[in-house]
Amino acid sequence: MYGLLRPAETLRTYTIWDFLPEERAIELRVHLYGGDGIGLSWAREAKPGDQVTFWWPQGDFFTRTAPFHLFVGDETAGAAFGPMLRALAPSARVYGVLESEGVEHDLPMPGPHRLRRVHRNGAPAESSRTLLAAVADLDLPGPTGAAYVAGEARTCQMIRDHLVRERDWDRRSIKVKPFWAPGKRGLH
Repeated sequence: MYGLLRPAETLRTYTIWDFLPEERAIELRVHLYGGDGIGLSWAREAKPGDQVTFWWPQGDFFTRTAPFHLFVGDETAGAAFGPMLRALAPSARVYGVLESEGVEHDLPMPGPHRLRRVHRNGAPAESSRTLLAAVADLDLPGPTGAAYVAGEARTCQMIRDHLVRERDWDRRSIKVKPFWAPGKRGLH
């Protein structure tokens, strides 16, 4: 009940990696990083058998019908992209880039769709020039696809602006989901 009375202090949003309603089961993939937020504390301390309350999957970050799909994000986007990629037909045309600090932080993505991997190797995750350069290098079939951009808020904005200004994408074709920003709590 405490979480319902003080949601900013206790409630967090997590991305469901797999949802099996017939088995009443969900799978979460949690990427742990440095910090001391309550979501990180919970993820580090949670044990099998702990009682947890979850709400039904909800939100508006999912694939839509399009000639092709573009996925761009940092390591925090991987958990959202996995189920989205699984939802696409094997014949779907998929492009994209996933950035992380290094190869040891790469979350496995389900096949058959593959995204290009790039690594910061010590460069800042905030306003990532590494990810922006990788997107600029993508050979895309044009501005007619659906783009899904997730991760650090300023990087997401830079990627969206690049697609709109440099590649002539319609802003409505780009779904942006900022998962985090330096110094902000509860961003999802």
